[in-house]
Amino acid sequence: MKKYILIVAALFLLSIQNFGQVFGFYRTDSITVIDNILSTNDTLTLAWSGGLSHSEFSSIDIDLDGTLDLYVFDRVGHRFMVLKNNGIPNTVSYKNHWADDASFPGIGEWVLLEDYDGDGKNDIFHYWNGGISVWKNVSVPGTVQFTLTKSQLYSYYNPNTLVLYVSPADIPAISDIDLDGDLDILTFGFSSGCVEFHKNLSQENYGNNDSLEFVLITDNWGLFSEGVSLFDIGLGDSCDTGRHTGSNILAIDMNGDHDKDLVLGDAGGSNMAYLRNGGDTSFAQIDFVDPNFPQNNNSTLPINLTLFASAFYLDVNNDDKKDLLVSNSAPGNGETFESVWRYRNIGTTDIPDFKFAQNNFLQEEMIELGEGSYPVLFDYNRDGLMDLAIGNVTYFGLQGQVAVLRNIGSISQPVYELINRDMGSVGTQAIKNVAPTFGDMDGDGDVDMIVGETTGYIHYYENTAPVTPNSPAQFSLTSTQYFLIKENSFSTPFIIDLNMDGKNDIVCGGRLGKLNYYENTGTPTAPNFSSVPTISNLGNVNTVDPNFSSSGYSIPWFFTHNGKLELFLGSYSGKIYHYTDIYDGLNNIQPIFTWVSGIVGYYKDGVRSAVTVGDLNTDSYPDLIYGNLGGGVDLLFGEFAAIGIEEAGDPDQAFVIYPNPSFDQDVVYIKAKKELSFPVDIVVYDVAGRAVKYLKEFNIQQGINIHELSNGLYIFEMRYGNTLVSKLKFIKQ
Repeated sequence: MKKYILIVAALFLLSIQNFGQVFGFYRTDSITVIDNILSTNDTLTLAWSGGLSHSEFSSIDIDLDGTLDLYVFDRVGHRFMVLKNNGIPNTVSYKNHWADDASFPGIGEWVLLEDYDGDGKNDIFHYWNGGISVWKNVSVPGTVQFTLTKSQLYSYYNPNTLVLYVSPADIPAISDIDLDGDLDILTFGFSSGCVEFHKNLSQENYGNNDSLEFVLITDNWGLFSEGVSLFDIGLGDSCDTGRHTGSNILAIDMNGDHDKDLVLGDAGGSNMAYLRNGGDTSFAQIDFVDPNFPQNNNSTLPINLTLFASAFYLDVNNDDKKDLLVSNSAPGNGETFESVWRYRNIGTTDIPDFKFAQNNFLQEEMIELGEGSYPVLFDYNRDGLMDLAIGNVTYFGLQGQVAVLRNIGSISQPVYELINRDMGSVGTQAIKNVAPTFGDMDGDGDVDMIVGETTGYIHYYENTAPVTPNSPAQFSLTSTQYFLIKENSFSTPFIIDLNMDGKNDIVCGGRLGKLNYYENTGTPTAPNFSSVPTISNLGNVNTVDPNFSSSGYSIPWFFTHNGKLELFLGSYSGKIYHYTDIYDGLNNIQPIFTWVSGIVGYYKDGVRSAVTVGDLNTDSYPDLIYGNLGGGVDLLFGEFAAIGIEEAGDPDQAFVIYPNPSFDQDVVYIKAKKELSFPVDIVVYDVAGRAVKYLKEFNIQQGINIHELSNGLYIFEMRYGNTLVSKLKFIKQ
């Protein structure tokens, strides 16, 4: 199996600081996961995909083989995934496809893929700065590539040309509304309950589809207005006053009369409404509203997704008929566990007829825990194999729980079996943000459980199972608000004998992004803790990323590698922080740990990261299981990956970048070792593989402004047309 390696740089500071071991990781799904709760021996085909909560769906032919694959964007953490369609007729069947993730730009709020230029390749439309940005799909067989073609769409509002406004909470309809061949846009106006129609003038002005020039035709398309809910749709409305702002819009022809009807989702309701267009392509007029779509003569289940549903129209089961996918579109609210509804189209694409098929599309094939995930490797049943527990933020918005996946494989080839979603009946405590940790707190030879939660308190669950081989843990709540230890909020405890006195202590993270150390001053069988930290701000660690948030949500994981204690920390930004030199030469706890990296393996997939570390394939390198706010987990196998700052690829390549490292300079230069007679396109990728800067037909004699780039490692990729000319590694510092 090919490895798609996430490279870790040994930064140039190696020359001036004593850095610890540098690790590299690559994503994999090579560990089998079986769900034995919902169905017997159900192998999860997308187990390690990271979960879904508030998702948006588009089609894309990722490898240009004629079969449409799936692009999924999740508003939680602005994550995305590309899933390869296995192409089985009349069957929903996808597999993970990480190979081309780095080719997609980093984006946020909402994303739709549509083909605006008629070349058969779907382009990217996404929210940006109160409007829409567009990336053209310029992929060729073997190379996936997008180029920024419009950083901001504009429309003529008469008398001014302004940014084509779209609210970050809404999803517009990007569709050929007037059926002239190019893509138009329907969107709710600013502080308005009425829909604006922005007509694309590409056909009128140029006779083709490849331009994106818009004019506002009307601010009251369809002559209707939306009030406080989808049950309050006013027909024939003049839209003279501002009303409820915004909804998600899907424009499709539901009845085969060759004009676009609407399916609307609203921020104030769980339903979606069907609005029939009784007009035509030149004059739309909504004349019928069904607020409980789809009803299908009462033979199907209408949409009911707690809050702010959004709908997407695409073929996901390879029957050449577009189906309906519906997801909750309001992060922080509503359903996150069974939050993707699929309606199978039993009609045709031209005249669809939707029948409810499932409420957990793709989620049924994932390790899916609702919202949030806090993974922990531990031996659940005393058989010498590492099992997996995963706490979460919440199921169904009500309470957090701890799931357990038992390892029924081997030490070198685990197989995980999901056997319980509420180990220890933690869910009955009605707490959220359940972060578990395991260790022997009472000296009886088995592992007990402590969980953190939203209030900042921690709670102790004693393991009452017999201390015998192959005996599954039985956790019983023994002490709430354990010794009154309390973090500011969102406590994340870790059990460890940090001072090496033979008694397990507690290190606790939390929302502030720091760690506190609580020493066990009791005995191995009768622990005792003060509610006041023994060491506040342990190691001077900090997971607050000021460019992201004032909160850090530090989640610690200590592990030993080559006899040395190391520390990984999850964070609100999703980065994984790495610290070392926990002890001095006399095994005393250091006042300041050595910072190695702000993003381990340059891997980040979502927000509110939590990691657990173990050697899952017995190759002596630490492996990661990575949780995120989306409610799933990713699997990363480790390998040593320290590299220098020499240029990537062929050492004899024709270019160098300087100064490298930049040493706080805002301009760098690329020098050709040989004369270059043509301009090149330059794409700059950050350490997570996201494109962060594009330079079209760039003359390399000019300097490149890097002021907006944060410190770190970057790859400068240089292309001429579809030909890769060079790759250069660069470090800004």
